[in-house]
Amino acid sequence: MARERKQNSTFDEIDKLLADEEFCRAVEALNDDA
Repeated sequence: MARERKQNSTFDEIDKLLADEEFCRAVEALNDDA
């Protein structure tokens, strides 16, 4: 069953970002600054 609801596209993009190690490091750096 394919996920075709448009809402899921945003989550798919987030999943891609979370899978990106550089992005994760950037987020961790921002969290450290907080």
